[in-house]
Amino acid sequence: MRPVLAFLAENRERLRLDRYLGREVSAVMLTPRFPASRHVVVLLTPVGRVEPVLVAKVPRLEDDTGGLEREAASLRAVASRTELIATVPRVVAFEEYRRRSILLETWLAGTPVSAATIHRRTDRSVSTVLGWLHKLAEGGEGKARPAEDWYPRLVEEPLRRFAALFPAGGAEPELVERTLELLTPLAASQMQLVMEHGDLNPPNLIRLRNGRLGVVDWEAAEPEGLPFFDLFFFLSFVTFTLRGARTVPEHLAALDDDFLRRSRWQPRLEEYADQLSLDRALVPPLFIACWARYTAMLLFRVVGGDTADEETRAWLTSTRFYAIWRHVVARAAKVEKLLS
Repeated sequence: MRPVLAFLAENRERLRLDRYLGREVSAVMLTPRFPASRHVVVLLTPVGRVEPVLVAKVPRLEDDTGGLEREAASLRAVASRTELIATVPRVVAFEEYRRRSILLETWLAGTPVSAATIHRRTDRSVSTVLGWLHKLAEGGEGKARPAEDWYPRLVEEPLRRFAALFPAGGAEPELVERTLELLTPLAASQMQLVMEHGDLNPPNLIRLRNGRLGVVDWEAAEPEGLPFFDLFFFLSFVTFTLRGARTVPEHLAALDDDFLRRSRWQPRLEEYADQLSLDRALVPPLFIACWARYTAMLLFRVVGGDTADEETRAWLTSTRFYAIWRHVVARAAKVEKLLS
């Protein structure tokens, strides 16, 4: 925390921090405990006020700057779109200080979207998120791109890198090969790329005081990503919440009920596909790609390199995300009927 306060003191005038903070500042440091967390977060509040006005993020390791670089670039890109500028934090500074990067951004004032909110206002919550995703997609090029422009980078290379972190001949390399077979339609397709948030679920969703949706924590963002990634992730969270899923078997059963059996979300998925002029036949492989890519990227956020120890691999394969990936691959025939 001391380096952050020192950075603020030394750069107060240059960064015009008087717009946000008085001379006396209250700072609270948060150290998230989940394995994929790579940063320390400091909430900065002017003395005499209750709510923070700025947030500082610092990597736990000196040279681990990738997540903060991605977040800063993504926030600046989204903020360049007038209709979305008030829905994301604003970057105040992203600089190196005492051999560590510091990302300083504004606090979004509002109420975190909670499981209780999802229960009370399911349709309204889904419509709000879908509307926000529509606006996010509108900021892209708006034209279909051939698979050779994005498939290796977004799909094949990450999955093969994931497989290489596990013993050859094991279940994980086999899962990757089967997944790539199922994703063959994507490798021969064209589609509009969109910015992915990468982790679009509470507590990263904020109901702002003006009633709009705010979105924070962009360290997993992908500026030119796959459509449906964020929508699948959010709708799955809604499904798990409504079903009260706690265990891995409960998550899988809920996913079966709302996606593979009765297609609860079919109208929403069709609406989004039509808005992007996307061939609906590509939605099922995108569903599989969502879980494969999220699981792979989750592991990369933890290891940060080209090796993973046995403990880390065991943790990853115990997560519900890995279980969901295996599940949707095993039920590929059901996934194919996602929009039928």
